[in-house]
Amino acid sequence: MNCVGEFDDVPRIEMSVLTPAEIASEEIMLGLRTREGVDARLLDGKDLSRVKEFLRFDGGRIALNRRGLAVMNSVLCEVI
Repeated sequence: MNCVGEFDDVPRIEMSVLTPAEIASEEIMLGLRTREGVDARLLDGKDLSRVKEFLRFDGGRIALNRRGLAVMNSVLCEVI
């Protein structure tokens, strides 16, 4: 089954192009919601001091720990 072009006839109300900063924020927001987390380089330059206790650092990746999952949205607001 070839899905290329399958939805070309679906009307679109609006489409936006994201900036590199917006793409990075989306990657962080979506990635931290997964068990694998995000590449630590995505968070370079971010001040994680207020949320460090909610993060797990493992092999160049950062993910939410068990406590972080319970307050996920608050952590994401601080990080992004």
